[in-house]
Amino acid sequence: MKDFLLAHQNDQAFAKHIALIFGKRSAEELCDLRSDPNQLTNIAAEAKHADTLNHLRTRVDDWMKQTNDPRVDHANDVWGKFPDYGKAPKKE
Repeated sequence: MKDFLLAHQNDQAFAKHIALIFGKRSAEELCDLRSDPNQLTNIAAEAKHADTLNHLRTRVDDWMKQTNDPRVDHANDVWGKFPDYGKAPKKE
């Protein structure tokens, strides 16, 4: 599927799918699995979900500390420095 979408990346018929698969993601995502089982709508920024988001954020942070996850240090930028082995996008 990835190869197909890369081959059709300039085709507007596939723009939505390309954005969902290859687009930049939000730092945090929260979905309502009952109304959005395919997890296509990020509701993290909605004020009515702030308590849930804060609770889950705390759980993840605690787990990262307990497991000595190096990503708990937000100043550690090593994660963006690994080489990308995917195909380069086609140039128009």
